[in-house]
Amino acid sequence: MKAVLIGRHSLLPIQTRMLEKLGIEIVRQVPQVPTSPQEISQFVAQLKAEGVEAIVIQALPMAVLATLLQEAKKHGIKVLTFEQETIFTGSVEEAKKLVEEKPERRTLLTAPNAPARVIEAKAISELTEIKIEKKTLITAEEV
Repeated sequence: MKAVLIGRHSLLPIQTRMLEKLGIEIVRQVPQVPTSPQEISQFVAQLKAEGVEAIVIQALPMAVLATLLQEAKKHGIKVLTFEQETIFTGSVEEAKKLVEEKPERRTLLTAPNAPARVIEAKAISELTEIKIEKKTLITAEEV
C-alpha cells in the first residue's frame, strides 16, 4: 500500500518495521499540511491522483486531523496514526539511559525550559472516526 507520511521527524526503526509488516510503503514525507478545509480537500485529492492509498500521521491538531480524515474517507484513503506513550519526564541524563535500553522504539524529546521526555512507540492504528463536540463558553461580544 502506497502511503504518505505527514510529519517532520524520522521514524523509529520499530515504526518502520510495523509499516513494512502491514505492507505499507512510505513514498513521500510531507512536513506540513494545509490547515484550511478547502486546501486540505485539494491536498487529499492530489494524493488520490498520485495513487496514495494511506496517509500516516505523526501529529496534527485535532481540527486539521478531523478534516483530513473526512476528506480521505471521501477518496477511499486510509488514515493511520502511531500510538505512542510518554514513559518518562525528567532529566536528560536519565532520559538518555532509557532510550539506550530500547533505541528501536524509544526517542528523546527536549525543549528549552522543559523537562526531557521519553516517548515509546506502541502500535499503528487506523482512524475511522473523529467526533468533536464543543460548547461556546463566552464570545468576544460578551466581554
